[in-house]
Amino acid sequence: MKKRVKLLVTYLAAALFFGLLYAFIGTKLGLFVPCVFRKVTGLQCPGCGITHMCLDLMRFRFGDAFRDNQAVFVMLPVAVFIGVRKIIQYIKTGRVKLTKTENAIAVFGLVALLVFGVLRNIINLMQNGLL
Repeated sequence: MKKRVKLLVTYLAAALFFGLLYAFIGTKLGLFVPCVFRKVTGLQCPGCGITHMCLDLMRFRFGDAFRDNQAVFVMLPVAVFIGVRKIIQYIKTGRVKLTKTENAIAVFGLVALLVFGVLRNIINLMQNGLL
């Protein structure tokens, strides 16, 4: 169990370090990774705005974070809750297995993200008079 905790802390620390490094480089130098889907199609993918949402959350700008990506912002507390449960399960058992309810939530979340991505683009096209 100690070995799993140590491994988990190492991975989480690395993720935090690289996430903060990316945020620092992005905000100071403007070097964010562009969305390939948006570059190719001109449309926003369901994940567009997540980087800015995370930066706004770090600054406690919840309204701005919501405007960056409404779907992910709303789903984030559920994802964090399930993630924490899975971390605890991994520490205790060394395995991670989603329950039927967690699988259903994941499928619902993916479908919701796809619907959000389509609707967001339709609304944007209509507002710009292109549809």
